[in-house]
Amino acid sequence: MPISDYPKVQNLINSGYEFRFSHYLDTGWKLFQQTPGLFIGGFIALMLFIFALVFIPIVGIIALPFIATIISIGFYIVAHKNATQTNAEFNDFLGGFQFTKEIVLRVIATFIITTIVSIPYYIAIWDTGYFDWYMNLFQNWGDWESIAGLGNPPEVSPVYNLLQIPAYYLSIAYVWSDLFILFKGMSFWDAMEASRQVVTKKWFNMLGLVIVLVLIALVGALLCGLGLIVAIPLMSCVIYASFADVVGLYDVEDTQDDILDHLVED
Repeated sequence: MPISDYPKVQNLINSGYEFRFSHYLDTGWKLFQQTPGLFIGGFIALMLFIFALVFIPIVGIIALPFIATIISIGFYIVAHKNATQTNAEFNDFLGGFQFTKEIVLRVIATFIITTIVSIPYYIAIWDTGYFDWYMNLFQNWGDWESIAGLGNPPEVSPVYNLLQIPAYYLSIAYVWSDLFILFKGMSFWDAMEASRQVVTKKWFNMLGLVIVLVLIALVGALLCGLGLIVAIPLMSCVIYASFADVVGLYDVEDTQDDILDHLVED
């Protein structure tokens, strides 16, 4: 279905909306506080999946972004259940597998598009040895002694980052893509376009929100990494809170017990 078939979304694109920065941080924190143990358990499960995939040569690293994204959808589902006063369960972290096809296609499409717009950047750094370093990393995946011997990747002049502006723009603009798939039942492309067009209306506001969330994650990482068990789920709760407020998910009344059967709006 094209975006025009979603009147609420089309209206946001045409008319814009209010971006309530502090409200999203506050709401996200409250959603996390409702079921902190569940969110932490979901994060630990996600890390275990990632840890297992890392040790599978080639196949593991290819599957990693898809599996990690699908499981991460569970944070949005739990946040939504908390927001709508519905009982959340640990199995909700597997809810993203209901949308495997669209999520996988979204991840692939995002990778292809951001790669294409980054071609000028890749051409500029071709002679730095950057690609050779990553090729060696990929070829030696699983051989941790060889990987340690590679050292740090070659330095690239910060000036070249200006060529990455289109990729930076898209990385922020696509932030709600999975949420449109999950809660609006959109195809991967419609979800990406809906996210891009809606977020672009308040792109710098969203950039600021993402920067704050990244800083929170960095603080969590500095605490011996333990802070990430709160920071990562909190990031998802805040992103969910921003989407739910702007798109109007809180206006949807769903009295069914099993919300996974009713996530998609008409």
